[in-house]
Parts: sequence; structure tokens; C-alpha cells
Amino acid sequence: MNARLDSIESSNSHEESSEVSGPEEEDKKTVKEAVGMALYAQNDAFGGTVFSATGSFLMLAGATCFIHQCLTSYRNHKNTDSSEEEKSTEV
Repeated sequence: MNARLDSIESSNSHEESSEVSGPEEEDKKTVKEAVGMALYAQNDAFGGTVFSATGSFLMLAGATCFIHQCLTSYRNHKNTDSSEEEKSTEV
């Protein structure tokens, strides 16, 4: 990402040195800089959103697995207790 921004800046500096600067050229330069910064900010925000969504998904998946494991363990423990009670009443 920084490489793209650096290449935009280097192309801007190359164009600055080769052309005569006038009001229109200053406007073009400003627009190019604004577009470059907007692209950089957009990609940075998109990356942050992806990482945030991925982290949220992983936390949700982990919590779901933990709850499932707890419920399974509780059911197995409950079934074991009831089967032991049945054995003790049969004797």
C-alpha cells in the first residue's frame, strides 16, 4: 500500500519538475494528491473492516464451540448420573 502511495508521489514529483507550473497545473497536482490520499484511506479502512469482521467471526465461532462443548459435557454427565441411579435401583 505504501509502495502505491510512494509511486503516486514520485510520479507527481517527476511531473512537477518537467512542466511549467501554472494555476491549472496546481489544480491537477492537488487533484492527483487528493485522489492518491483517498485511495490510501479507502484501502486502509477496508483492511481494518476485514480484520474487525474476521475477528468478530472468530470470537463468535469460539463462543459457539465453547457453549456446545459445555452443553455436551452437561448432557453426558446428566446421562451418566441417571444411568447410575437406574443401576442402583435395580439391585
